[in-house]
Amino acid sequence: AGRKFLIDPFIPPASIIQVVGFNGHGKSLWLLYTLWAASKGMSFGSGYVDQKMKALYCDFEGSATPLTERMDDCASMLGEMDDSLTVWNANVAQDDMCLVDGGAMTRLGEIIDEVKPQVVVIDTGRQAWLGMEENSPHAWVKVNNAALAIRNAGMSVILVHHRNKPTLTGHGREAGSTAQLKDLDVQIIVTKVVQDLDQA
Repeated sequence: AGRKFLIDPFIPPASIIQVVGFNGHGKSLWLLYTLWAASKGMSFGSGYVDQKMKALYCDFEGSATPLTERMDDCASMLGEMDDSLTVWNANVAQDDMCLVDGGAMTRLGEIIDEVKPQVVVIDTGRQAWLGMEENSPHAWVKVNNAALAIRNAGMSVILVHHRNKPTLTGHGREAGSTAQLKDLDVQIIVTKVVQDLDQA
C-alpha cells in the first residue's frame, strides 16, 4: 500500500486540499513553513513528515519583498531551501499566468512537468483565476477541473482561499459558492487564536 500522508495529518497523496482563512491570519505563512520543512524531510509544528517531498508553490498574490523576507525567515529557522521546493511568484516571473486563460494553464503544466512535484500550491485561487465570480457555481468549474487534472496526474493540489467575515452565530465560511467544495478531499481552516473578545 502507498503512504497515507505526505504530511500527516494534513496532506494525503494525490488529493485536493483547500486551505482557507481570513486575510492576515497566516494561511500562506503556515503553508510555506510546512512545505519548506517537508522539502527537507523535516516535520514542522503538528505536521509529521517521514520522508522528503517535492513541492511547487505558486504565489499569485504576494509581492516579491514580503515573500523574500518570509523565505529568509524560513531559511534561518529551518535551513537553506532544498531543491525539493520551487517557489514561483507572479510579481517576479515574466509569465502573465492568469489561469482563466488556456495558455496560462498550459504554462502551469510546463512548470509542473519541469519541477515534477508531489504537491502543487495555488495561492490564492482568487488571484490565479482573476476576475472569476466567486458566488457563481459555474465560475468554479475551471478551478475544480484544474484541481482534478493535477490530482488525476498523481499529485496533491492545495488551493488557498479566503473566508468571509463571521456572522454573530457562525465562524465565516469560505468565500463564494459551495461548488468549490465539490471535489475537496481535505479542508484546512487557519485562524488566529486570540484572548480578547473584542479583537476576536
